[in-house]
Amino acid sequence: MKLIHTITLIALAACLSLVSCDNKKAPVIANETAKEVSPTIILVEADITGEDLSAYGVCFSGTNQLPSLQDGTITEGALEGDHFQARIIIMDPGNSYYFRVYATNDKGTTYSETLTVKVSYQNVGAHDNAYPTIQ
Repeated sequence: MKLIHTITLIALAACLSLVSCDNKKAPVIANETAKEVSPTIILVEADITGEDLSAYGVCFSGTNQLPSLQDGTITEGALEGDHFQARIIIMDPGNSYYFRVYATNDKGTTYSETLTVKVSYQNVGAHDNAYPTIQ
């Protein structure tokens, strides 16, 4: 009987040590920004930290203020170290666009705060041509 209790305690201790060793957490996204690169291209950047990332990128929408993976408009971008960067082509200047950086590992998907960019036309140049600019 004492042997069974000892084996049970050893097995329980082994199970608990395996569970406590899994310190992996969901990804963390910080310092997200969006800025104009050209009249129709937005550069989205963020810092992404996390182990074993299986996916990362930018979800964006012209209508949904909380874009997610379900919106279907996704750009993957590049991750160098912890620095993420993606270039988004704006198809319809004059509208507002909503961006959220996301990162996924086996602990879940994390989204950044929503970044809002409005691109509008401004008359500039020698011939008073209209060029989109971010507001």
